[in-house]
Amino acid sequence: MTKSSFYHHFKPRDDFVEQLLYFWSRTYTDRVIREIGALRVSPQERVLEMMRLIVRERLDRYDCAFRSWAAQEPSVAETVFKVDTRRHHFCRSLFAEMGFHGAELEFRTHAFLAYQVGKGVIFVPDALHDPDERLKWAEAFFAKPCLPG
Repeated sequence: MTKSSFYHHFKPRDDFVEQLLYFWSRTYTDRVIREIGALRVSPQERVLEMMRLIVRERLDRYDCAFRSWAAQEPSVAETVFKVDTRRHHFCRSLFAEMGFHGAELEFRTHAFLAYQVGKGVIFVPDALHDPDERLKWAEAFFAKPCLPG
């Protein structure tokens, strides 16, 4: 794309940034919340379907890039914060519906979101390279009541 073509579509740079952030938010968060929220299955199955959708559609592929960008630019940080808040509320509601509460609810929600953002950039041992196997382990870890006390 030429510079003149770019500025024909996005007048100032801020317009481009705003449109890009809107696209990321809509495509990689709103879509998940809308599709998973519409399912009429158990909350455990919705968590599993959300993980499958994220893996299948690679909906986590730009999260690290946007977070890195947010560390340098306040307007991007504001949008990332809003996206994280929406993701947190949605995931927290699923775990609450499963019966988790208090500190365990908060920890599961935070750990789940951190896993979703970081799983693509952290080394995974050979034993868990198979996405289906990794998904089974993740679903069992996040959806089953197995923490002490």
